[in-house]
Amino acid sequence: MYNNIVHKLDEVVFDYPEDYTSRTWIFKDNEGRLYLEMEPVVNRHELDNFAIIVSNQNQVFGKFKGYFILDDGRKIEVKDAYGFAEKVYNKW
Repeated sequence: MYNNIVHKLDEVVFDYPEDYTSRTWIFKDNEGRLYLEMEPVVNRHELDNFAIIVSNQNQVFGKFKGYFILDDGRKIEVKDAYGFAEKVYNKW
């Protein structure tokens, strides 16, 4: 969402290291409308395993830079934006 308008992307790929914090994460889409790099700062990790209930959560906080292109073609630059990305596995 940008200025209260939703802009839909097609397929987005996350490229991240196995340990979540050893290198920059890359986010990009298949149409060239999104390219973001996230420099990870900290991983908030939690693992709960109760046999039939499993929750493995990695919430990585960091600083983003890059760009995204709106539906109308305007390019929005991102610089020094703090946020997070996460990889979560839950089994209930």
